[in-house]
Amino acid sequence: MSNRVPKDDWDDLDNETRLGFWYGLKWVVAIILAVLVIVAGLWALGVFSSDIKGRGDAVREKYSAGNRIAAQEGFQADYNEILAADRRIDALWDAWRGNPADRIERINYTGAVNYCIGLVGAYNARAEKFTQQEFRDAELPRHIGTDKPESDCKRTQNQETPK
Repeated sequence: MSNRVPKDDWDDLDNETRLGFWYGLKWVVAIILAVLVIVAGLWALGVFSSDIKGRGDAVREKYSAGNRIAAQEGFQADYNEILAADRRIDALWDAWRGNPADRIERINYTGAVNYCIGLVGAYNARAEKFTQQEFRDAELPRHIGTDKPESDCKRTQNQETPK
């Protein structure tokens, strides 16, 4: 007697093995396709809802405590820096007028005016920012223009600067 399996047992074994393989392969492919469809669906949902989610996230960020505090403190600091820069212009004007030939005094005066103008621009830009515009202290101006001498970035006319 030989150790060989009869031929029809091999045929049965091969047929069952083949059927099991195809059955398993069908399930593996079905699971992979299902995962791909779910992932694609979640991605599409994220794309279609991104506008709404972005708006909601922006509102949450805008009204967060950290943003409110930083915006209010920033406006206060910026405004006080503008007032100080405007006062510096008067002092530098007096120094330059005291020695009109001094190039350094002229450069210092021009630099102070430019610095003040930059501060005003930054304040006005901040006052228009979505995340900050609502949190300016009511006592502070909404927009800084050239109508008030204490923040116009020009020397104060007819006024002696304290020395």
